[in-house]
Amino acid sequence: MPTTAGVLQSLFGALAITCMALLFDWVAFVPGPREFHTGSSSIHRGGSVNSTFGRVAFGVFAVFLDLFAFHAWRQTIRVFKRQTDTGPT
Repeated sequence: MPTTAGVLQSLFGALAITCMALLFDWVAFVPGPREFHTGSSSIHRGGSVNSTFGRVAFGVFAVFLDLFAFHAWRQTIRVFKRQTDTGPT
């Protein structure tokens, strides 16, 4: 196995991180009603939580995932450029 990830591995990784980031962005920033609960599962929902608190919690993680997705795409482009410069091995 090569020590560096190939272009397809980097591409699929960047796509996966981007999809997760878009999900958290949607919950945090897209207008519309949201309902958050304090429970840890769908069986035990717990009490309701303020919508703003839930959006802030998702927003913090959304920004983190956006930065991570940006880094993943930069790495994918870097791997692609390196492979096209040296040729396939």
